[in-house]
Amino acid sequence: MHIFYRKNTWKWLAYALTLLVVAALQTTPHLFPTISNIRPVLLIPLVIVVAMREGTGPGGVFGVLAGLLWDISGGAPFGFHGFFLMAIGILAALLVSEIFHASLFSALLFGFGFEFLMELISWFFLDYMTGGQDFVYALVSVILPTAIYSFAFVIPFYFWAKYLNLRLTE
Repeated sequence: MHIFYRKNTWKWLAYALTLLVVAALQTTPHLFPTISNIRPVLLIPLVIVVAMREGTGPGGVFGVLAGLLWDISGGAPFGFHGFFLMAIGILAALLVSEIFHASLFSALLFGFGFEFLMELISWFFLDYMTGGQDFVYALVSVILPTAIYSFAFVIPFYFWAKYLNLRLTE
């Protein structure tokens, strides 16, 4: 029983360290390469794969923490990303437990779908409601390119979470 808790502690410490590194990569300017002024959103794929492996409760908590780290870096009202990443974590875990299996295909499907949805929601609340860009321009130049760029990171995050889950879960 003691080994169970120790292994889970190491797994969650590895998840926490991964979260900090990924949040730093995402939010630090010029630390991660941009393609046509588009930067990837790395926290969404990370939250999805952790939630798929760990379940609704841990997925929701991990989503809140990831979102609040994102909110601290600025650009949105505090709690905006925390709320949506919590919802994404819970929904991804529910979909895996009820409909899908925890596979690379479902991670890729969720990765693109949730990334697109999050970019659309962000555009609506943070740009359109404040008098920003029209939808067609935002869709073609920001929403779709960001979703596609971020989608590429589902694969390494999926295998990292799978590795941690298999090696450090009793």
